[in-house]
Amino acid sequence: MVHNTESDSRLARPLIRLANSLGISTSYIGQTHDYHEASDDVLISIIQSMGYDASNDEKIRESLRRVRAQEYSRLIPPTILHIQGAESVVQVNTTLLESPTGTITLEDGRVFTGSLRVNAGDGSAAVPFQGSFITKTSIILPVDIPVGYHTLTVNAGRRSTRATLICAPKRITFDRDLELTRPWGWMAQLYSIRSSESWGIGDYVDLAQLLQNAKRKTGADFMMINPLHASEPVAPLTPSPYLPSSRNFLNFTYIRPESIEEYNLLGQESRDKIKQLHDSVRSLNSNTERLDRDAMWQAKMPALWTIFKAGRSFERQQQFDAFRTARDPALTAYAT
Repeated sequence: MVHNTESDSRLARPLIRLANSLGISTSYIGQTHDYHEASDDVLISIIQSMGYDASNDEKIRESLRRVRAQEYSRLIPPTILHIQGAESVVQVNTTLLESPTGTITLEDGRVFTGSLRVNAGDGSAAVPFQGSFITKTSIILPVDIPVGYHTLTVNAGRRSTRATLICAPKRITFDRDLELTRPWGWMAQLYSIRSSESWGIGDYVDLAQLLQNAKRKTGADFMMINPLHASEPVAPLTPSPYLPSSRNFLNFTYIRPESIEEYNLLGQESRDKIKQLHDSVRSLNSNTERLDRDAMWQAKMPALWTIFKAGRSFERQQQFDAFRTARDPALTAYAT
């Protein structure tokens, strides 16, 4: 018999229960509408990557106890989604004799003045936890919470728990003019956009030129590109931009050395050195079979270092020092 949902017997398995309790999907419908179930070895690996052991039945039971303990130790989940214009029910883990109260601090620092009602829970049975019994009550989030990233604080007895409350609009509407004009744009992978002045890989200068030409020559309204998060600071570089090593910074391998302001302060010897480095990878710009990130970086890194060592104006040095101060310790962690 054809089915497209997990059976009760599968959902009752401890491994599946553990995966589901961690938010891991254990089945899916493919693009051709065929039903798939995740294999045990895949689920075990994913669970392990999240810091839990599912290598055998006893480890699974222990991991389930850990997950339950973490859930029951919090009054509410760490993140809650609320749709503006509709009520939301937030389940609260309380003891049998506790009644929760809640407040919302809006993203601008103001306290939400609307009413947060307390209601019954989801009907689940009370469970023993740390010498008491945990049951479910609920707090009703009203319809008039403004859109934004807020903080929901729930108190019950001596416990207090904060959660990020994301209030999203039910629907995002286009400006009427946009609906009438049907905006369109180009899609491109930045690393593949190369010109004769590139260093074997497309860069921010190439992107700027592409944006200008897309608008001037074709009338495009936008440009969709690959992620620009930072890659590793040393070779070998990961060949995919979808596997960044940091989401705090932009990918500096896309910088064109000659576009840096301090390049204009270099002496002729340093400029000649950078030109030789550029010439060593110039032929890669016309190679349609391969994108050699490591060759690009082995040439570009010494060029960038040459420019950095040449120094900066007083104002630029102040900007650089302020950037380092503001972004540490994340900057140091990324660099090291």
